[in-house]
Amino acid sequence: MHIGTRGLLCLLLLWGIPFIALAADNSNGQQTTTLISTVPVLNIRTKPDLNAAVVGTLTDTETVQAVEFLKNWVYIRKPDGTEGYVFKAYTRQRSTPQSTFAQDAVPRKRPAFQKPEDIPRAVDKEDEPPSDTDMKGTGDPALDKALAGFDDGGAPSDDDLDDTLSGFDDSGGESGGMADALSGFEDDTSSSDFAIADTPASAWDTGGSIKLSTVFNVNHDAPGPGETDQRGLSRMRSEIDLEVERDIYRSWHFRLSGRAIHDFAYTIQGRDQYTGEVLDLYENEAEIREAYVQGSLLPSLDLKTGRQIVVWGRSENFRVTDVLNPMDSRTPGLVDIEDQRLPVCMTKLDYYAGDFTFTGLAIHEVRFNKMPVVGNDFYPLDEPQPDEVVPD
Repeated sequence: MHIGTRGLLCLLLLWGIPFIALAADNSNGQQTTTLISTVPVLNIRTKPDLNAAVVGTLTDTETVQAVEFLKNWVYIRKPDGTEGYVFKAYTRQRSTPQSTFAQDAVPRKRPAFQKPEDIPRAVDKEDEPPSDTDMKGTGDPALDKALAGFDDGGAPSDDDLDDTLSGFDDSGGESGGMADALSGFEDDTSSSDFAIADTPASAWDTGGSIKLSTVFNVNHDAPGPGETDQRGLSRMRSEIDLEVERDIYRSWHFRLSGRAIHDFAYTIQGRDQYTGEVLDLYENEAEIREAYVQGSLLPSLDLKTGRQIVVWGRSENFRVTDVLNPMDSRTPGLVDIEDQRLPVCMTKLDYYAGDFTFTGLAIHEVRFNKMPVVGNDFYPLDEPQPDEVVPD
C-alpha cells in the first residue's frame, strides 16, 4: 500500500497525540495544571490554614504548578522550589504549553517544615480543579484575609447573583396594599426640583419645657387637732421653664433662664385648710434662675459673672465643700436634681496654667436654703422656726 507524504504526516500526528497527552501527565497520574494569582500578592502558607506560617508569596505575574486541590486551598510548587498552600478563590487557571512544567513533573514531596499529620487528604469529590467562579477575589489582600473563611468553595457566579437580586428591579411590583404603600419611592424627582428656602440661622438659642407632677397619699395617718389634712391629693404642680442663650462677641455669650410654678392641689383640696406660710411657699412661684455673661478675658483667663450655679468640690450624700449654692429642700426626694441647687449672683475667674486651673470667686448675693414650713407634711414640728435675718 502506497502512502504519500500527506498521509504520512497525518499518521504521525495520530500516533503522536497519545505521547503528548502522556507528557502532560505527572508521575502520579494527575494532570498538570498551572495557576496565576488574581490579586497582586498572595501568601503561601505551610498548611491550609489562615493562621499557618507564611513561607513565601505569589504575585500576579508568576505562573506556578498546582500539585493538589482541596476544597478551599491549592498546594502549589513554584519554579524556584517553594511549595505550600494558597487560597483557591484567589487563583486562576492558565493555559500553559506542555513543556513549561515537563521538568517539574515529579512525585510530590513533603516539605521539611511539615509534619506528616499536617498534610491534608483529599475529601471525596470536593477536591476538584477549581472552576472559573472559584477564582474571583477583591484584589485587596487585607480585605481578602478578613473575608477568608466565608468562602464555601467558590464565589457565586453572576447568574446566581442575578437570581438572588431578581425582583428588586421589577417594575410591576406586588399588587394590593404593599404596592400602594411603597408607591412613590421610585419617583425620579430629584432633590434639585424642590425649592430650598434660604433661611439664615438665628443668633438666639431659645428653649423650654412644661412639666406636670402629681402626688397622691394613699396611706397617711389622720391629722391631729389643729393639723393639716395631708391625705389624698397633696400635689398637682404645673411648671413652665424657659431659657435663652446668645453669642455676643467672639467667645462671649450670655444665658438667661426662668420658671413659673402653680400648684392646683391647694385649690382642689380647699385653700382654707392650709396655713398662710404653706400657700406662700408652695402654691405659686416665679423667679429668674440663671442670668450670666461668660467669656475669655485672655487666652488663659475666663470670666463668668451673674446669677449662676457653681459646683465646688465633690457633692455626694454629705455636702462638705459644695456649699456655694443653697439647696431647695422643701419637698425632700421630690425635687428634680437640676432644681436642687439655687442660683446665686457671683463672679468667677478661671486661670489656666498647664494642667492646673486656679479659680477665684466673689459671691454678691446672700441666699438661704428653702426649707419646709409649719403646716407642711415634711415639717416635723408644731411651731414655726424663727425668721432668718438677712444682713444689710
